[in-house]
Amino acid sequence: MTFKRMFNAVETHSGEPMRVITGGVPHIPGNSVYEQMRWLEKNDDQIRKLMLREPRGYPPVWRRHGLIREDAPTP
Repeated sequence: MTFKRMFNAVETHSGEPMRVITGGVPHIPGNSVYEQMRWLEKNDDQIRKLMLREPRGYPPVWRRHGLIREDAPTP
């Protein structure tokens, strides 16, 4: 089977479910987590849709609980 993209993710639950993407995403430009989030929303929102919506996601997760782990200069 050939994949165009492959991501690594961890499911967590600390009061509400969350999916943390730990690998497979290229560097995201931005000087803060907020700037990186805005860049993704504008330029590559398909990652969020792919990882948080069905069939991979489910309603509590796809509403807002996703995180891409990448080192950022500021929170």
